[in-house]
Amino acid sequence: GLETPGAQSEEAAAKLASKRKADAIEEAFAGVRGHGGYFNPGDRLAYVDEAFAGLDGKDGGTIPGEPKQDATWAECGKLNWTDVSKKAGEGLHVPSVEDMLGELRLDSCFDENSTWNEDPTCVSVRAALKATFEMQSKFPEGPRFANYSVVAWGEYPSWVVGAVSGLDYSGEMPPKASLDDPNGVAGYGVCDVLRTVLTQSADQMQTSTCSWVASLAALSHKAPAIAIKIGMRLLWSGRITKDADLACPGIFAQQPGLIPFYDDSTQQWTPDWFSASGTPGCSGNAADCAKGMGKPSQNAGLTFMWAQAFVSTWVASNLNSCPRNPGEARAGLAYPGMTSEETKAAQRHQGGSFGSMLWSCGVVMDPEGGSCRPAFNTNLCSFLSDDDCVKKIRMTPEGVSFNELIAPLFTKYSSEAFERGLTTGVERDAYSLPKARDALAGKPRMAQYLDLLLEISNSTQRPAVDVMSVQDPTLPSFTRALLNETCEAYTNLLLIDSAILQPEDTLAPLRAKRVPFFGNFDGVNAKSAGCDHAVYLAKCDHEKNEYHIWSWGTTFALSAEMIVGWPTDQPGAPETREIGTYNTGCICGAVLADQISAS
Repeated sequence: GLETPGAQSEEAAAKLASKRKADAIEEAFAGVRGHGGYFNPGDRLAYVDEAFAGLDGKDGGTIPGEPKQDATWAECGKLNWTDVSKKAGEGLHVPSVEDMLGELRLDSCFDENSTWNEDPTCVSVRAALKATFEMQSKFPEGPRFANYSVVAWGEYPSWVVGAVSGLDYSGEMPPKASLDDPNGVAGYGVCDVLRTVLTQSADQMQTSTCSWVASLAALSHKAPAIAIKIGMRLLWSGRITKDADLACPGIFAQQPGLIPFYDDSTQQWTPDWFSASGTPGCSGNAADCAKGMGKPSQNAGLTFMWAQAFVSTWVASNLNSCPRNPGEARAGLAYPGMTSEETKAAQRHQGGSFGSMLWSCGVVMDPEGGSCRPAFNTNLCSFLSDDDCVKKIRMTPEGVSFNELIAPLFTKYSSEAFERGLTTGVERDAYSLPKARDALAGKPRMAQYLDLLLEISNSTQRPAVDVMSVQDPTLPSFTRALLNETCEAYTNLLLIDSAILQPEDTLAPLRAKRVPFFGNFDGVNAKSAGCDHAVYLAKCDHEKNEYHIWSWGTTFALSAEMIVGWPTDQPGAPETREIGTYNTGCICGAVLADQISAS
């Protein structure tokens, strides 16, 4: 449908404002050389990007320590942001701010005699803090994602008193408040960005956003300086990278940090003045909900900005549009007491796929070099060539969009083809696919997918239904060669069965025995039911036979035997080229990149 002129002008204004902020980020970091330097104000996008101009993914900085499970909302909530604001003239010398920097070992970044001082991470930290102080005066409209820094879970509110009004937990869920001064949460916003990246604690919590959050974990580990810059750009401009599309407007109004959550261990709600008989909302799978017990339904700050922005732009890239109603968000929120229908609506677009992981890698890991590629057992490709198989993975549309647009059109025009006497699959495809493609001409990604189906159907003389039946890797089939290839890659994302991500006292004995998890641990089946989670392989220690998997803001040490398992059968699984493709391991596939070129 066509948008109204008013909606079009509002969208254009939003995009222009976002570009100004993102340019301001570039400008703010352009002058950073060594100890930092003078930078001139411009619009927000240029301001941030110029502030970080001295940084690139080739030297992404150093992380001070191993991943640390960090309740960022609680730690940043220990700062009284009203007092910090009153002492703004003292800069970083406010005692509570100094304490936080010392805890993260960032006080060295401000010591000219420290060997850490010139590390890109320190350059990035200084630029982020300076840009935050400068941008508040240059941009009174505040950060684009300011609502994600409105958080009521800490000891103190995340805002300067007076910046928020109308907060009321006695009404319907989810609670809302008016953010009268978006710059009143700018301090909390930069605190959240720095802590999330530098503790490597990005946590999807009780959502199905693992395929999006895993890339934040990988970037935080491999290039923390770049992750800080991208986090600042996202916070202020609503864009993940300078060239990325602006997320659709509906998500910017969400306030995930106001949604109350329940901790079973203390039998208490947060905030503690709220109470309810309904259960806390969870929009993730069973493992997400279990791991997220006692945590918020979804994160606030950088982690959820990251996930929501990716979901929004991924779906928009498939549909070639944002929702007609500017206030509608395709990626919803979970909250206490939500109905099953409301839960389904929140989950609707959250989950990703192998194809969307490849797409996100191309956006935020190696957009310049184009090295993002799938690594999986090509026996799964069945009758397709390896090249066609990879093309299909790259081009497969977002799941909901496929089911609601492509599938009905394909069925409709295949029915017409049969009515006209076209009885073979290839004949029907020659009729139906071009018609479906024409119907979706305004959605280029979907149209290109249909073109690819027709091309492969013609070259293989197999009907499109057969081509579509060659699925993404969904059952464990990873090999030792693929594991080694993943370890050698600069960075990665993995598809895994989340059942294996158990406590260390469960995993350690199995590592010592050098046996797979499935078939050797009580309470699970002899083989995986399928991969349902996305993670990051942070470290490979071949000598110790330990492979450290990042997920839910922490790491799990698996053995090679747990990852690749023993050969097994999978009755009812898709056709493969050779027997012995499936195994009792836990990995279905990986996305690899040779560098981080995002900036």
